[in-house]
Amino acid sequence: MHDPNRDEALTSPAVPKASTLGLRVLIVAVGLLAAVLAWRIGETGLVRRPAREVPMVTMGVKHMGTTPATERKAVVVTTTRDRIALGALLGLALGAAGGLVGRPRSAAVKGAVAGAVLGGIAAGAVAYPATWYYTGKVESFVDDLVPALLFHAAIAAAIGAAAGLAAGVGAGGGASRRVKWMIGGALGGALGAVAGQFAGGYLLPIDGTADPTAASATARFLTAAAVAAGCCVGVATATDPA
Repeated sequence: MHDPNRDEALTSPAVPKASTLGLRVLIVAVGLLAAVLAWRIGETGLVRRPAREVPMVTMGVKHMGTTPATERKAVVVTTTRDRIALGALLGLALGAAGGLVGRPRSAAVKGAVAGAVLGGIAAGAVAYPATWYYTGKVESFVDDLVPALLFHAAIAAAIGAAAGLAAGVGAGGGASRRVKWMIGGALGGALGAVAGQFAGGYLLPIDGTADPTAASATARFLTAAAVAAGCCVGVATATDPA
């Protein structure tokens, strides 16, 4: 009896052992490129949302201005959009990378599409509630770095897990292999975010790197690069021949 699944296994093998090193290098390279693209998009009006001004009266004078509520909403929206961009592009890049080494072109397309969707959803699903909670409690976090580390690490772990799964979808192989790559991406992303926080605090101490969205473009790039680098190294370390 003709078995189409057997034919697919023969024509679309998982990543062979000889290609593992090439895949690891490719994952890191395209992941860092995705970070640069995500950062550039994050500096545009597609992502950055200014706080809405509302009518106000100060000492009898009517004027327009922002309120704590509108400023908080702007931070939540901007941060969520920023992380969605990073998650979607990193997932797309790693998914495509997984299918480009020793696999047919359709595998790269499949991995890229899955990565863009999974990365965007995972990033948004964690970033929105995390940022909403963090911004509501931030005043109680003064001089306490732990909440900021947990905040950034949680979002980065979600992004890394999605990127690892996308790479696994593109590369092929069994479910256990994909789970291993997911775990590698999640751990790498979390560690990258933590490393980025310490590096930002040392190199850019007045740029608000601990905030959901840092105050300067340089600090925002550092955040994106640290997360992407951690995710890529984590996935690359977990990468193995089928």
